[in-house]
Amino acid sequence: MGLIIGKVDIKVEIYSSVDIFADDTTLSASTHWNDIPSMVHDINCDLAALNQWSIQNKMSSSINDEKTKFMLISGKRLEKKILEKGKMDIAVKVDDTQITEVNCQKLLGVTSDNRLNYEEHIDRLCRKLSKQLGLLKHISPYLKKQQRELHFNSVIKPTMMYGSVIWDNCNGECFQRVLKFQKRAARIILDAEEMAPSIVMFNTLNWLPFTKESLIKRIMLAYKRVNSAYNTPSYLNSLLARNSDRHSRNTRYSNLNMLCPTYNRKTCRRRQNLHCKNNYRLEQIRFER
Repeated sequence: MGLIIGKVDIKVEIYSSVDIFADDTTLSASTHWNDIPSMVHDINCDLAALNQWSIQNKMSSSINDEKTKFMLISGKRLEKKILEKGKMDIAVKVDDTQITEVNCQKLLGVTSDNRLNYEEHIDRLCRKLSKQLGLLKHISPYLKKQQRELHFNSVIKPTMMYGSVIWDNCNGECFQRVLKFQKRAARIILDAEEMAPSIVMFNTLNWLPFTKESLIKRIMLAYKRVNSAYNTPSYLNSLLARNSDRHSRNTRYSNLNMLCPTYNRKTCRRRQNLHCKNNYRLEQIRFER
């Protein structure tokens, strides 16, 4: 809906949150699990308004119902409650044409599923890394060590680290799958044996393990949120709210402590805070260059 050289401005009143890009538009909405039919009704109204806007502005076509998909993200616990309540009328339509429901969908390079466990994203990532490492192994006899490492840093590593701040809350098994590919890359670059210790290889290449580097990216994101020198977007500020955003009392860590997300007191008995100390220095962390 629009050209890549200009901003798309859809002047219609809608109920959902809208993310507009050059070649597609994403609608998102949230509600209590008992009020899902009402949310679906609002989304259908929004789709009808967008479809009418496309026709009025003489677009080449209205909303493509074949390319349009919808996904209901509930998680494990809410999914059981929804099933126990009975069958709900979850029918998203455009011009009386029902939109296909999917369990996972790729958005901006990250594949999300209806449970937000990102296992499908890890599967696709591992297949892509396997092909890229196969190519590196094929051309490695013709390259020097520095050239192999340059190929890894410019081609393979961006693929491995892309969006890791979003999907690195996956289970430990998925983390280990990605880490194995990093170890495989180190063996190819150093032309090491199959049983070579990964610690020795990583120290030789001055690498951090994927698990540690992903954690550092999370820390850097929280640091940018706390440090006023970085102009973080509004949606990130709302997700990582500080104590000072809730009250006006001037306390020692009001601008540093993050608010805890809501949790179930029956299942989560302990409450944890995210602290960003003033004496924490990012330059003390050894980064890969």
